[in-house]
Amino acid sequence: WMEVQDYCISKLVHEPIEYVMVLCLDSQNRLIADETVSRGTVNQTSVYPREIVNLALRHFAHAVLLCIIIRGQKPSLHAPISK
Repeated sequence: WMEVQDYCISKLVHEPIEYVMVLCLDSQNRLIADETVSRGTVNQTSVYPREIVNLALRHFAHAVLLCIIIRGQKPSLHAPISK
C-alpha cells in the first residue's frame, strides 16, 4: 500500500491544481495503466463515474484505484472499487 501511495504522490505532488488520476490494476494487482481523469481549478475538480468505468473497461482492469490531490491537504488514496 505504501508503494502505491508513494507512486501517486511522486506523480502528482508538483501539480498546482486539483488533480485526479486512476490506476488500473490486473487480477494480480499489477499496474496496467495510470491515466488522468480530471484536472480542476485551484480548489475544485469534477470526476464522473462513467469516465472511470469506461477507463477500467478499456484497459480490462480488475481493480481501480483513485489518486486524488487536493491542494492544501495531504495526497490521499481511496480504496479499490469492488465489483
